[in-house]
Amino acid sequence: MAHPTVQPGFIGIATIEGRKIRCTSFDVNPNQTSLFYDHTIGIRDTVPITSATKGEQDPLTPHGSNVRNTQKRIWRPSTIEVSGGISFPATVLDSGYSFCSRLFNIAGWADYFDLDFWYYCGNGKTFSDCRVNTFGFNIQAGDILNIDASVMGKDIADATPPEVFHKEAEKLVTWDVVNITVSGYTPLENLLITGFNFQINNNLSNIYTNGSVAVPNLKPHDIRAGMQEVTGSLSIYLEQGQEFIPISLTTPAEIAISCPSLNTTMHVVFQSNKMSGAIGPIVTEIPFVGVDKYFYGGDIDN
Repeated sequence: MAHPTVQPGFIGIATIEGRKIRCTSFDVNPNQTSLFYDHTIGIRDTVPITSATKGEQDPLTPHGSNVRNTQKRIWRPSTIEVSGGISFPATVLDSGYSFCSRLFNIAGWADYFDLDFWYYCGNGKTFSDCRVNTFGFNIQAGDILNIDASVMGKDIADATPPEVFHKEAEKLVTWDVVNITVSGYTPLENLLITGFNFQINNNLSNIYTNGSVAVPNLKPHDIRAGMQEVTGSLSIYLEQGQEFIPISLTTPAEIAISCPSLNTTMHVVFQSNKMSGAIGPIVTEIPFVGVDKYFYGGDIDN
């Protein structure tokens, strides 16, 4: 008896600017709720007709209809927010441009883009006029480079059914081809890095405007990018515990990132680390905050 061949797969295919990517998770959706105008009469409150205060009704019969007051009767639909997240493993650049690098640049500049996604390679949606709210870059020793992003969009519609998607195998970006170097702060320049991550937060907010009685407008008219924040951390292996309190650092340090999917340098200031005693190797985490024009050289050249 022949046995079916188990095929590896992903949740679905996302497309940005014509580039397809196999996603490990995707949950961008329109979000809307029912908003109620609640009165002050509880389910068993008496309804005074004089200046008396409210009390509780004494039921004449168990669970009688005369006991229960009407609840939740006036409501309206909320505004609509198109938002959610996407994550995927970074792959080595094969041709054209790296999807990881392009999404990083879109996030860094808070550019608009359209996003198509086909759930389980079946039904699909088009999310138009999107912006990246947060972008995350995470790599740990012995692991692969993982990218995640949260996006917000102005509208959503059914996507045209995709053609059958066949793609050559791509090599994942692994720890051995990622180079992280620190300069400008001597205590961290020659230490052993076991992990690195950073996040971009564009602090997006939806802007809603007036519609009309005939055509109510509950979707956002615009998506405003607020003050951008960049944070992250380095994980350092130490044979002995060491405390880093960079109080003497008067100029920003630099973190250079070089890998097949992304090349950039960051202006950062380091924060003091938190030491803890534990059984096993000593790995301490050094947080940092991006400053000035965070990225320069290569991707997002400021």
